[in-house]
Amino acid sequence: METCKNCNSQISNSNAKFCDNCGEFLELINKDIQFKEKISNDKLKDLKNILLESIESMKNNNTDLRWYYELIMSYLIDVTNIEKVFRREELNFIDIGWILSSLEKADNSLILYEFLLKVNEQYEFQISSNKEPMNIIIYTNISKKLKEKEKFEDLIKPFNLKVFDFEDYEFEKEHKEKNNFNSGYLMFKFFKETRAVDLLKSDALREIYSFFGFLTYVNKFNKTTTKTHINELTLNNQISDLECNSLIVTDNQNKIIRYGVQNEIITHSKKINKSKIDKLPSNGQIKDFTKENKPKISDKIKENFYLYYLAANENILENSFFKFWSLSEKILKDIYGDMKDTALKKHMKNILKANGYPKYLIRRIDVLYIKRNNFVHENKHGEITQYDQTLVKVIAERLIDFLIICINEVKNINEYGVILNYYNQSPEDKERLISLVKLTLPENN
Repeated sequence: METCKNCNSQISNSNAKFCDNCGEFLELINKDIQFKEKISNDKLKDLKNILLESIESMKNNNTDLRWYYELIMSYLIDVTNIEKVFRREELNFIDIGWILSSLEKADNSLILYEFLLKVNEQYEFQISSNKEPMNIIIYTNISKKLKEKEKFEDLIKPFNLKVFDFEDYEFEKEHKEKNNFNSGYLMFKFFKETRAVDLLKSDALREIYSFFGFLTYVNKFNKTTTKTHINELTLNNQISDLECNSLIVTDNQNKIIRYGVQNEIITHSKKINKSKIDKLPSNGQIKDFTKENKPKISDKIKENFYLYYLAANENILENSFFKFWSLSEKILKDIYGDMKDTALKKHMKNILKANGYPKYLIRRIDVLYIKRNNFVHENKHGEITQYDQTLVKVIAERLIDFLIICINEVKNINEYGVILNYYNQSPEDKERLISLVKLTLPENN
């Protein structure tokens, strides 16, 4: 007699689908991809109906099933843990069409469970294959002169990047268009062993954007924003002009994978102008936030540079303002957890006050908060000015700066809150109060 792998109770009926004791679908027990615990019955009912409709449409061949595939995948991400599992195992593809065709004769009352069982079958098949070493070659608009500066390789190492030269490519003799892959600007290589090229590209973009954010931060720190391009037809409020226009996939020997497709990509890529950002940080600045013994904090700071670049690269003033505000909010909530808006504004004011900004600027945070809410909740446009963009940019920069300069004083991200709470005290009182409070906090890097 079989036993349930979930509750160890005996299964009397050999044809049973569910455990009489715990109610679990027996074949799904111990599978990696599961329904989330707190999912409404309405969502599961919707998914069930969509599955049945799509199977019926497949039988009758009367609908473009791609619409169903997208909808089913969206529900799958919403009601199961598939996104987390696929990210962990570096997978990115489920053949919804194959799953639907294999469910044509399934019991309608069990369709949700049979569907998830087939999803797990595909997942198990994919993870049985080995990861392959691959490179992403990233084409940027950074001047090649920057790599000639001292310790440039050390500067990009925390972002998991290496400089890549055109001569490093391994071309086949029949590849006559190889000069298409040359560039007048810096190229970088991002390496990783993976099963999913799309996720590899996503990781590469995240690293280069974090590096772009770091470079922009160093060049634009505490500076007034200025319009980069204005005429009667265009109003561009970008702060950063750093860009990448192509991601080319190679194997571990730098041979281009699917050469014909990649040649199309590079041939039709967007033309980009050389970036005006040319200042490099000191080696000390990069070491300050890349602490080997504090990887969680270092990763948080890298993530903040990524979000800083997204805000700085935004050419619509209101969107840039909102992204800088959101970045500041994220940093403070990383430190303190959820908080009321009054506390959020208080901490923003504290960071400006601690850095010597005048009272009239500090008081303006209340105005920025109102404009932010009007833009987000009331859909009001035209209120936000470049002056507002500058100030909220400075708040985000000062918070990032705070994380970097205080990294040696903390054991975990929450201890930053202790320091910020007493940032405006006299040096003697600040040190005494912080030391007392830290004694009550757990150690966690």
